[in-house]
Amino acid sequence: MLYGNKVRGVVYLVVVINAATAVPGTVISCILYRVFRWRKLPLLGVFSLAFLCTFTGALCSLTQNHETDLLLIITEGITLTTLEAALDMIFIYIPELFPTMFRSKSLGFCAGCARIGAALCSYTNELDSRLGHGSPMAFYAASILVAILVILVLPDTSGENLDQCPEQQNEMTDF
Repeated sequence: MLYGNKVRGVVYLVVVINAATAVPGTVISCILYRVFRWRKLPLLGVFSLAFLCTFTGALCSLTQNHETDLLLIITEGITLTTLEAALDMIFIYIPELFPTMFRSKSLGFCAGCARIGAALCSYTNELDSRLGHGSPMAFYAASILVAILVILVLPDTSGENLDQCPEQQNEMTDF
């Protein structure tokens, strides 16, 4: 929503509205992981919806000149909600990819890498004034597409504990 021509001056209002999208996103993630036992498919669905909304908003903003950015505001509002749901789901899915003993360390490492990406994305907003209105959305759509491709190659999990490392299993059987 920071790309709407009519709301640029009211930054605090935009921040409150963007933060309010976290509530339905969290509810969506809770419902999806409660209904589905497997983690990968709902996560891919949420990321796919975020990609489609972002891509649609970017395409319409780059190809058409409108007085208002109503379509962009709507699509990016949906994107913010779905990305919040995806973020909540990622914090459940990623630790399950690792053995139980290493889950907290692996989540910390992945979260640190995500912070680097988040810091770099803040500079993406400058593309709006340099390349054209809506161009940051094209970059964000490409970033979401990369996330979808990465999730496609990762294994699916179901919330079960993984086997421990072979070295640790050998040590435990020696007792």
